[in-house]
Amino acid sequence: MKQSFKSFWVVACLVVLSAAGCGKREGWRKDTLGYTRNAEVLIFSAPWCTVCNHEIPEVHYLLNADAQDLNKHIKVTIHVVSDIDKRPPNATAVEEYQRILYETEGVDFGMAADPWMYKTYRQYFKWTGGGVPGAVILDSNRAVVKKFEPGSDFDAHDIFEAMKSAVSEPEARE
Repeated sequence: MKQSFKSFWVVACLVVLSAAGCGKREGWRKDTLGYTRNAEVLIFSAPWCTVCNHEIPEVHYLLNADAQDLNKHIKVTIHVVSDIDKRPPNATAVEEYQRILYETEGVDFGMAADPWMYKTYRQYFKWTGGGVPGAVILDSNRAVVKKFEPGSDFDAHDIFEAMKSAVSEPEARE
């Protein structure tokens, strides 16, 4: 009798723990990490911009080194601005820039030419001649969560912290 009673409690405990989701990696990660939202990051850059060419690999490194898998909740796109006289910006130059960043730094972010006189850039920033770098964090509804104005004093760590805030639980956001 004692043996079957003991077995009953062991089985009962296992059933309760299984029903509660214990041991399931997904349940543990969501509760512990708080990354419950998705976000998009637009980084405005140019191949000739030395600051951009330093910050983009740093953002890539921080995003992929994050032990909490932040990169599963963030989509980063580099919007490449080019000579204003090129209408639309040269897609071949964008592909070359993407190839160089990938081969030299391992950066695998999506890239797009910013078409027709900085159209995307002008959606988020006042036109002052097209300064770079600039960055915008968008939530899953494409509402602006944070903007880093071109010419302002921001770096890859600022972008990284804004990304984490954008995908965290609402009470953890700024």
